[in-house]
Amino acid sequence: MGQVKSFSDLAFLFDEVPIHVPGKWFLVSESEILTRRNRQFANKTGERPVVVKRVAGPNAIVFPRSSTIGGSFKHNAHSHLQSNCVINRNGYVPFKCPCTVAVAALSSENFSCFEPEGSPLMVELERVRAV
Repeated sequence: MGQVKSFSDLAFLFDEVPIHVPGKWFLVSESEILTRRNRQFANKTGERPVVVKRVAGPNAIVFPRSSTIGGSFKHNAHSHLQSNCVINRNGYVPFKCPCTVAVAALSSENFSCFEPEGSPLMVELERVRAV
């Protein structure tokens, strides 16, 4: 089990914080990540990390993470000690491409970690508008 460094980390362990709050990372099947045009984000199989922006009804607005799409927001690998964190390489978050994922696809089973509070990504996540 990883280190608990904030109240939100501790509360999550006891299911006291809603699972779908901004800044939570999940590892989601590529086929579940849809763009505004209702198309799969990438023509790949497998799973991809996504960070939650907000929940809108049965769907969550998320931003997928890529290790290859340059020109987006640069996002460094995480250095916290949460054992289930999959953000282990530098990558990019394309804020110009908000996507949706069914809320049902986000669960404790595919939860990865919390984005560290005050990180550049959290600042940008709060600033960016996602329709």
